[in-house]
Order: sequence, then structure tokens, then C-alpha cells
Amino acid sequence: MDIETRIVTWDQGAVDLFGYRPEDVVGENARFIFTPQDIGQHAPEAEATNAIANRTTPDERWHVRKDGSLFWAMGLMMTLNDDDGRHVGFAKLIRERSPPK
Repeated sequence: MDIETRIVTWDQGAVDLFGYRPEDVVGENARFIFTPQDIGQHAPEAEATNAIANRTTPDERWHVRKDGSLFWAMGLMMTLNDDDGRHVGFAKLIRERSPPK
């Protein structure tokens, strides 16, 4: 993601997990993976702010797939810096932890 949490790249793992293709999401703000409740509580912004303050921030929460279904996941947001140490974006790692069906 860029510094405003717009998606810059979307790999096959993200396609498999969320159901969106890269052309559906590149350039979009990553808020759409959060539940409406988390968006209302400003969780996406808090996560980015915490990552900036601490270089990384872990989370465990529900996320939303393209079809509207929810899954429980452990995540880690990390800041990305250029060679001069300037913040240029974020990386988000997500691991689904929902119980098997």
C-alpha cells in the first residue's frame, strides 16, 4: 500500500483469500477488507498510525471477502521506507485463522 493505504500490489495469495483480482483493487483504499464495524471505529486508520509509530502493528480481527463472507485472521502491518528512511508505504500480511468448515 502507499502512504494513504491505497493498494499498489495484490498478489495471488490475496486473490485466493479475498476473492478480488488485482484489477479490482489496485488503486483502491484497503479499508474494504475491514468490517463495517471496524471502519466505523476507525480501525484501518488506527492500524496505520500504530504501524508508523512502532514500525509494525499486529492485529487479530474479522476481515471481509468479496462475497461478503467474514473470516478471522491474524495480521501484521509494517511500514515501508525508502533508502533514506522516509516512510513510503505499508505492507500487510494476513493469515486466515478461521476454524475449518
